[in-house]
Amino acid sequence: MLARSTYLSTLVSAGNELATRAEGNLGVAVPMCPEWTIGDLVWHVTQVHSFWNQIAQTGLAGPENVTRYEAPDDGELLSVYSAGVATLAYTLEHAHDSDACWTWAGPRDSAWIIRRMAHETAVHAWDAANAIGNPMPLNAELASDGIDEFVHVMIPHAAKNTEALHGSVHIHCTDVAGEWLVVPQPGGELLVTREHAKGDCAIRGTASDINVALWRRLPQSSLEVIGDTNVAAQFLAIANND
Repeated sequence: MLARSTYLSTLVSAGNELATRAEGNLGVAVPMCPEWTIGDLVWHVTQVHSFWNQIAQTGLAGPENVTRYEAPDDGELLSVYSAGVATLAYTLEHAHDSDACWTWAGPRDSAWIIRRMAHETAVHAWDAANAIGNPMPLNAELASDGIDEFVHVMIPHAAKNTEALHGSVHIHCTDVAGEWLVVPQPGGELLVTREHAKGDCAIRGTASDINVALWRRLPQSSLEVIGDTNVAAQFLAIANND
C-alpha cells in the first residue's frame, strides 16, 4: 500500500484533473462507459464521493441510510462536483484509518475508503482525458497499487459469481515493482500472493495499462500474454464481471 498522504493527494489532484478535462466538454461521449457523456461521468463521481463521504463521516453501518441527491443543471454540475471533492478530502484527512464504518468488501474501516477513493477518482480522470482524445497514463506507483487493490478486493468478489478459473495467472508490471500470482483453489476461491512465480499464463505490461485493462478500459491485446491465452482471457473476463 502507498502512504496515506499519497492517497489523499491523489484524490485531490485526480479530482481536479477530471474537472479540468470536463470543462467545456460535458456533452462529449465517454468511450469506455457506454451511453455516458462526460457530464454523466462527473455526476457519477460526484455521487460516489458523496456516498463514501457520508459513510466515513458518520460511521454508517450500511448504505441504506445514505442520502441521495438529484443531479444539478449542467451549469452548476462542476461546482457541485468540485465542492464534493473538497468535502470528501477534508473528511478523509481528518478520519483515523482504524475508524469503523461499512464497506462492501475487505476491512471495514476508513483506510479502505481512502485507498478506494484515490483509485476510483484516478481511473475516472483517465476516462475523461481519454474521452477528449488526450489520454495520460496513470502514475506507475499508483497504478501498481491499484492492481494490488484490484486483485485482492475486486477479483475475489467477482469470482464468487463466475465459473472457477481454469489455471493460475502471473501478473507482472514491466515499468515498476509489482508482481502477483493468482491461483484457483478448491471451491472456486482465488489465492492471491505478491510474488515472482510461474503461472499457467503471464500478463505483462506497464502498471497503468494493466490497471486500466482490469477496469475494462483496454482490451487484452494491449497487454503481453505469455502461456495459456485462454486462462488469461478467462481471468480478464472475471475481472470484467465485477
